[in-house]
Amino acid sequence: MTTRWLLVLAWLPTWLHAAPPADPPAAVDLPPAAGQPVATTVAQNPAGQPAVVSRVQITGLETIDEKVVRDAMTLKVGLPFTAEGLQADVDRIYALGWFFFDKENQNRGSVVTRRTDADGNVEIHMVLVENPPVVEIRYLGVDKQLSGPAVTDRVAWLKIGRPLNTSPARVAAALREIETLYRELYQIDVVASVSSGTEQPPFYERSGEKGVAVNIKLQQRGGGGTRPVETPPVTPGGTPGTGSPTTPATTPTGGTEDEPLIKDEKLKVTRIDVLGLKTLRPELVLETISTKVGEAYDRAKLQQDINKLDDLGWFYFSGYREDLVKLGYPVPASTDIGSRADPDNDPTGRGVAITFRMVENPTIKQVKLVGNTLQPSAALLQELVFLKSGNLFNTNPEKIERDLRRISDLYSKQGYFASAGYVSPDSNQMLLTPEPDGTVTVTLWITELQVGEISFNWTGSQRTKERVFRSYMRSRPGQYVNFNRIAEDLREIERLDLLDDIKLQPLKVSEDDPTKLNLIFDLTEKRTGNISAGGGYSSRYGLVGFVDISEKNLWGLAHQVSGRVEFGGRFNFSTNYFYPLLDGSGSEFNVRLYNTEDRTGATGIGAFTNRRASFDQTRRGGSVLFSRPILPTLRGSVQYELQNVTTQRRGSQLPNLPPFPFQDLGSDTTSSVTLGLTHDTRDFAFDATKGMYQSATVEIAGLGGDNHFGKYRLETRHFFPVFGGTIQGKRPRPAWVVATRGVYGFSSGRPPFSQAYFVGGAETLRGYSEDRFFGDRMFLFNLELRRSFKGNIQAVAFFDAGRAWFQGEPLDFFNDLASAVGVGLRVQTPVGPIRLDLGFGADGSKTHFSFGQPF
Repeated sequence: MTTRWLLVLAWLPTWLHAAPPADPPAAVDLPPAAGQPVATTVAQNPAGQPAVVSRVQITGLETIDEKVVRDAMTLKVGLPFTAEGLQADVDRIYALGWFFFDKENQNRGSVVTRRTDADGNVEIHMVLVENPPVVEIRYLGVDKQLSGPAVTDRVAWLKIGRPLNTSPARVAAALREIETLYRELYQIDVVASVSSGTEQPPFYERSGEKGVAVNIKLQQRGGGGTRPVETPPVTPGGTPGTGSPTTPATTPTGGTEDEPLIKDEKLKVTRIDVLGLKTLRPELVLETISTKVGEAYDRAKLQQDINKLDDLGWFYFSGYREDLVKLGYPVPASTDIGSRADPDNDPTGRGVAITFRMVENPTIKQVKLVGNTLQPSAALLQELVFLKSGNLFNTNPEKIERDLRRISDLYSKQGYFASAGYVSPDSNQMLLTPEPDGTVTVTLWITELQVGEISFNWTGSQRTKERVFRSYMRSRPGQYVNFNRIAEDLREIERLDLLDDIKLQPLKVSEDDPTKLNLIFDLTEKRTGNISAGGGYSSRYGLVGFVDISEKNLWGLAHQVSGRVEFGGRFNFSTNYFYPLLDGSGSEFNVRLYNTEDRTGATGIGAFTNRRASFDQTRRGGSVLFSRPILPTLRGSVQYELQNVTTQRRGSQLPNLPPFPFQDLGSDTTSSVTLGLTHDTRDFAFDATKGMYQSATVEIAGLGGDNHFGKYRLETRHFFPVFGGTIQGKRPRPAWVVATRGVYGFSSGRPPFSQAYFVGGAETLRGYSEDRFFGDRMFLFNLELRRSFKGNIQAVAFFDAGRAWFQGEPLDFFNDLASAVGVGLRVQTPVGPIRLDLGFGADGSKTHFSFGQPF
């Protein structure tokens, strides 16, 4: 609302209920219904549902039809209630111009209230006070004989007998209508206007006991008479319902006693022009705005259109001058008010012509990147959408931030943590640099964050020395932060099996250096010493017992020592010493000694009976293994093993099996070296839920001993979650996991029977007896669907296929593969996970009892 119209409206005398408030009328709360608490915000009813409008009561109307008021409102019975929506409706009713609002209500002005009903919904009550009626219209400055009903009766918003309308837009429309009528009826080109508060006579004055007389000044054109446009330009940021009431949207197109104010007629938009564009097409503006030619002119909608154009970010608006200067934006001269929308009278005086005067932002000449070392500039520039060379500079902060996030996301895809900004770290340089040709150079600063301090927080007691964990970590202070590398560090630490839990705290920027992130790990150690004894049924050895002693963290340096004795269908004594070098590269030594006697007769009872009953075997020996990481998930190893094996038949030949294609049974000594490579990305080595494990080994025997042969083995395992769902616990895990394993092995030379490949039983091909197939070739495939439940219980459905055979044996590979299906159960116990599987193969059904996962 312009100053001119504020002065005009200020002439409403006190006896006419005082001047309209400069601020919008506000809705107030009535006391709640009986028994209901006072609500400061009506958002939800007691049922937790959004509160709705339950009633709209309008009283106080004498002349104006109630439908006019209800049509102006957006809040209807049954629709969700918002305080902002009510305030906007009050503004719209105020903008109609028919009603008097006194902010302090000292002169009994219109009042709009709300209250919460018994159901928690909202009742709206309006007591509207109409402006005093117009009893006389005086035309000053022309022959009085020309004035009269011929003019007065045809002006919609200045009708005798109707309340005075104080809407500036409607008064302006009435003046335009008077000018048009004088041109049509009397061929006189006049300028119609009203007096300001400093002139006489006033726009209206008291006439009679309750009425007002309106004074209209008429001056012929050419005599200096002009009337400025009362509607100001529209710029971004205006929001209907806040600040001053929205400029009224209604204006007359006629109206008679038969057509009173029910229609609330509006001016039409007769023309839309777009000026000032140099690079962009006018269609961009026209497609963005919702105001269209032929529709009723609505300043609130026009305000929304300007806000939409502002959101595009391609145009300069002077309201952001100070913020843009801080970015280095070459702002136009202060006399340029920037992009705007100017509504004006069309030449006929019967509509509104809107001109969008747009000021484009400068064109980007080039984009410079500063600080990037891990990513090439070309790759980063390809990620930009808005800040691209040749584009207009976009001032929408959200769009700039989106481009900056795209740069950060590209780093994240490779595991790095980087931030992109448009102000240099030292604040000496800004985003934009103006060029002589009117374009700008955009400079973006990339901060590739580095590792600051690495520290560990123990929950509970600390036993392990920090250097154990640091030696297995590839992340080092001063390196660039890489989440893939951190995940690999965690995997290596978990592989030591010393911790119940390890978590990385949320990253914290160093207080001393904002370019560095501190890595802080929370640790909970587990009990690493163990003495256990037990017994059970093994599907391979029948009734067995064992005694196990182990310590996984000698001296707090992750040294591991263990000894195990088994007795029953199998006698075994073995001892193992694991020695991490802690050289910062993950190097490890492992020494193992063993003496194993397999007495595999028909032992056991019931379903667990071992039916192989073919030979006894004794193995004595030891091995030394050295391993070291080559790449983050790739480890190389070399092992030397010396082994003596004695094999004795239990009969003249093995039942149901072809003759051995190997050397005669007896005693032999093998001295061999094995080279291995393993690629491991599993999340947890002992019970993986995702990732893979792949290995390749080559064993060469012949460095002394009795045997000369080569054995070659390839294995791959894959784990991936399916179906969704998570089982919560100390280590949350997916509810459903698919696990697969494939193994292929073959030999060269003449390996002895003791070095054959065996397939069958709990660890390889379930549903068949232990070592059911043997040979110098083998293939194995396992597929499991694992379903975990709370309480450390897991159900399994599986499919196994495989076979071992000797070179030259007639074999149709796919048709002769043995296969089985089955179900199983895994239960976590203090002595480790117990496994029970029931398989159905070509030889019938077979129950297998063992420990741990098969792979």
